[in-house]
Amino acid sequence: MSTKSGIKASDDLLESLKDFNTGAILIKISDDDQWLVKDEGFPGVNSSDVDSILNSVKKYIEKNYPEPSFIIFGITNDDSTEEGFISFIPDDAPIRRKMLYASSKNTLLTQVGLNRFKKSNIFNWTLLEELSPQNYRDSGKDDTQASLLTEDEKVLRSINNFQDISLADTGVQSSSAASTPKNKLVSMHNTSGSKSGLLFEVNSDLEAKIGELEPSTSALLLFNINIEAEKFMLLSAHSGIKVSELVETISSNVPQSSPFFVVYNYSSNKYAFIYSCPSGSKVKARMIYASNKQELISFLKKKLDDKSVVIDKFFEVGDIDELDLHGLEENSSSQKNTGSTSALKFSKPRGPRRK
Repeated sequence: MSTKSGIKASDDLLESLKDFNTGAILIKISDDDQWLVKDEGFPGVNSSDVDSILNSVKKYIEKNYPEPSFIIFGITNDDSTEEGFISFIPDDAPIRRKMLYASSKNTLLTQVGLNRFKKSNIFNWTLLEELSPQNYRDSGKDDTQASLLTEDEKVLRSINNFQDISLADTGVQSSSAASTPKNKLVSMHNTSGSKSGLLFEVNSDLEAKIGELEPSTSALLLFNINIEAEKFMLLSAHSGIKVSELVETISSNVPQSSPFFVVYNYSSNKYAFIYSCPSGSKVKARMIYASNKQELISFLKKKLDDKSVVIDKFFEVGDIDELDLHGLEENSSSQKNTGSTSALKFSKPRGPRRK
């Protein structure tokens, strides 16, 4: 099943493509995010030569970079005319814009007619330098099956790219990272993000509250990811929260419609990390949160290490009322008697509730 944005090609755009043969048409998402429309800012190119067409397209896109765009072009090749399609979604574009365009591509191809393009003439490009005649010629020689991925597969690939970036920051290189060194996010240029290995910047308010965490205050931090701003954001901070009050406090301070993270001081010198992904969460949000979880845990551990505080319990739940509090109510003295540190605990989400 593919993930679609619901954005469709406007009637004006489809009409302009009926008699299109050569040159180029640039397509963008309308300002109200409702329609795919012709980019009237592009002056057009009166040529059927691929060099002239791509050079003109690149010159225009450079002015609006890193705004994504769809490009339909027609060229004359060996006394015949053929059309091509380029999905240009820069890695540096805001994540929301990237996802809107990525989830609209297949709808656009279906509406304009996928059969009007040869498989070798459908491209997914992310860099300005790829908008060159030479790259077009070289790309046409490659296997193009990746150009026809479903949007769910595209999101998964994007998540894998995020993880490759994280591995690169730690000095470990995966096979896919080795072949795609160009992948990077805008947020990776932020100081806090690049140093910590996180894919998103930590908001200053949240970072300050993390720095204020103490060994024994029954502190509670609630935070999430603002996908559009590409930041971890503080939702609320509390102290003196008993274990018996935990679920109610979280429920009353966090919207139960999207994922979020919790850090809780359940015992002296000990914190628990909780990741909640409510049943109504969108697929894209689930993927983004899941891909950031491990690096976030590492970041928090480093921040708390200087205070002789440990995060030794880990919970992953669906709705927050599924949280098993028993693991937080264990008698600390019984842990000492065992002579070992508490093992990591993962509380798996329960299945769908019956109605």
